[in-house]
Amino acid sequence: MLTDVFSRAAAPSPATFSLLSALLDYPEAALLAAVPEARRRVAEDRSLPRDSRADLERFLDYLAAREPLTLQENYVALFDRGRATSLHLFEHVHGESRDRGQAMVDLLQMYERHGLRLQAGHLPDYLPVFLEYLSRLPASDAVALLAETGEILQSIAAQLAQRRSHYALPLGALLRIIGQRPPALTLPEPSA
Repeated sequence: MLTDVFSRAAAPSPATFSLLSALLDYPEAALLAAVPEARRRVAEDRSLPRDSRADLERFLDYLAAREPLTLQENYVALFDRGRATSLHLFEHVHGESRDRGQAMVDLLQMYERHGLRLQAGHLPDYLPVFLEYLSRLPASDAVALLAETGEILQSIAAQLAQRRSHYALPLGALLRIIGQRPPALTLPEPSA
């Protein structure tokens, strides 16, 4: 029997979760200015499998090669205008039901117990916020909690791959952390 290559990866560091949080957040000028630092962190992060490091390098190439306004327009079109690719985790579970509100309150209380305060405009179920929370936990706890979202992450990643979006790359890195294989992705050819 073949050994699962995912089980041999080192436990992700808090910096790994923080980096993935930043990469999946709205592409503000600060993130785009930090692409060189992000490249260094990706190259040095041995807790990520080689495939994930290569994918994150490709994602950073994508960020570096585009105008900020184009990145921001693409982000909004991709994540804010449809449920299938929403980065709000509870939207995939509860939709707009009342259960979502209570789940948000519970999640917010969990964050506050670990000293995480939300920025204005962010909901607690927003994936980048959740990843920032995971960066504050012991690695085994963080991976276990992330694994609880595996089905949702797989669904979002599949939709992103179907749309040939570069954002499938950091989602793939998250899936590899929890031992899941990301969906196949064919990216568009770079423009000349």
